[in-house]
Amino acid sequence: MRRRDVARPLGLALLAAALPAAGATAVAGPPSDTPLARARARFRAWLDTLERPAARGLLPYMAHAGGVHASALSPLASADVALWALSVGDVARADRIAAGLLHWQREVERLLPARVHGGLPSELPARGDGWVPGTAFYAGDNLLCMAALARTARVTGRGDHAEAALRIARWMRGTLFDGQRHGLWASNPGPPMHYMTADGAYDNAIHTTVEFLWLAALAEVDGLDPQGGWAAMEVRAADFLAAGQADNGAWHALWKPDTPGARRGRWQWYRGGDTVLGDDGLRASLATLRYGRTGQARDWLRWLQPLEGTYVPGYLDPRTGAAKFLPGDAPYVDLVCTGLLRSLHARLGDAQQAARCEAALLQWQAADGSWHWGRRRAGMQPLNEERAVITGVWAVGEAL
Repeated sequence: MRRRDVARPLGLALLAAALPAAGATAVAGPPSDTPLARARARFRAWLDTLERPAARGLLPYMAHAGGVHASALSPLASADVALWALSVGDVARADRIAAGLLHWQREVERLLPARVHGGLPSELPARGDGWVPGTAFYAGDNLLCMAALARTARVTGRGDHAEAALRIARWMRGTLFDGQRHGLWASNPGPPMHYMTADGAYDNAIHTTVEFLWLAALAEVDGLDPQGGWAAMEVRAADFLAAGQADNGAWHALWKPDTPGARRGRWQWYRGGDTVLGDDGLRASLATLRYGRTGQARDWLRWLQPLEGTYVPGYLDPRTGAAKFLPGDAPYVDLVCTGLLRSLHARLGDAQQAARCEAALLQWQAADGSWHWGRRRAGMQPLNEERAVITGVWAVGEAL
């Protein structure tokens, strides 16, 4: 692995390259009688079945047929929906979700220790007739929620949503971005640590997936607080994460110091093993486009060996870009990857490949408007009955 043009200064002028500017909202949609428009209408109707009054606008990560929740409430999945909703002009849905994020941020401050006040937990498990804040606070999830709150505030003018975004940002700067202060890094390299818990435990690894893609949230809050130094934080963090690509184009999953507080560390594959996740590499590659690093995205595409040019297996061999499953595992494709791959092709100007990915996704929409998250490679049957909210978001649009 080599450090890939990390010494080249990014410059703030590059921050607008390739991806929409911070605060971008509705874009022109498809005509109302196209397959994509019909799929979007069915997906919206399915999302409606997932809403519960006590959830305050938030949605689960997974669901079963008929709108039955199959997981805890997910701030990340909800923020994904909010960003997609803004992009298609569904401001009311985005506003409901932003109000829910604010509500649960306040519940964290009411129920959990001060060290996590301002943040949002990565899940809200069910308890009795309602939900309660979980105790794990992931960096990527909070960046995504920060962006959803800030962007919704720009559209609606709601100051409470803007302040909620800034509370996440200020909390992250004092915790997950500041491993040095907590004795976990010798110095702060730029990006945030992976997560912390309400009782004060930290994972001091730096991940290259949601975190890299949603460093852009710092630009969102910079618009709310131009004197806060948020844009400079984004540039520094992006420089570091861009070094996570191997010579062959594969993206490492994480960087970790050799020991807590050590000055040296190393890039590692998924869970320190010899596999990588397809959606991790797709998010990192999409992130590079924001910073003018188109060559890195193209290097990753040359490494990837998608099935039929559109489907990405859940686990990949970092040496070859082909599927790599453990013996006895059922090989499957992760459909959110096809949506991410469509967006990557589209932003690189390959409309034909993007259209192939879109068609491949739309054919698997269930009758209720949802998408099963995974399908077995043999026969393309659902891997299980769970349908993922984020798969639907990336099937009918994107959350960028």
